[in-house]
Amino acid sequence: MLVHYKNPKGVLCIGHQKIYGLATNMDPVDVSFKMYEAYAGSFVDATYRENYLNSLFPGKFSEIAFRYNELRHLPDTTLNRILDGMKLDYDNAWPMKRRVELIKKTIRDASPA
Repeated sequence: MLVHYKNPKGVLCIGHQKIYGLATNMDPVDVSFKMYEAYAGSFVDATYRENYLNSLFPGKFSEIAFRYNELRHLPDTTLNRILDGMKLDYDNAWPMKRRVELIKKTIRDASPA
């Protein structure tokens, strides 16, 4: 899960990991979903961009940017582009909710343990 610290100019240390605020101009940090849930009040979702997604998944992503918590607001065509880039099998007849949940699960599974 790509996150920044909720305090824009602050730094949060959890164990040996440092999570920086957005205003520090540091890159977001990929944390495990377990940590994401445990410290949910301390994080804000960072933006997933094509460069990061290309390094994480086998497919090729064109220019794209989204946040984990904004997936349900994206149009069907964008969700399909994300699914294609993740190399996931899906059916165009699936409701949007099912596609969003598949993307979210895939992102959670790709997060560090």
